[in-house]
Amino acid sequence: MAASLVDQLQQQALDSSVSISDLLRRVKVVASELGLPDLAAWADRELNGYADDDEFPKYRLIQAELRMEPGPSPMAADFLAHQGRGRRFRTAAAGKFSSQ
Repeated sequence: MAASLVDQLQQQALDSSVSISDLLRRVKVVASELGLPDLAAWADRELNGYADDDEFPKYRLIQAELRMEPGPSPMAADFLAHQGRGRRFRTAAAGKFSSQ
């Protein structure tokens, strides 16, 4: 009996020679076949990136502290101006995060 698409996907997920990108493309196929649009949309965002207005999954968020020496810093100014090369950048103020 031929293995189902889900069985094949599970086996490929265990195979270290199969790339994450290939797995995600296969997830999109399985999601389409099974009528799971949310799963297909998630795989698409993982493959192509999240839009600025998308809700990021918790595993994609990190908390970090930006420290700078006193005085002008061209590197920090460039980073802030480009918001981390186009990615969402958040700052902490009074213990809360807000989009910049």
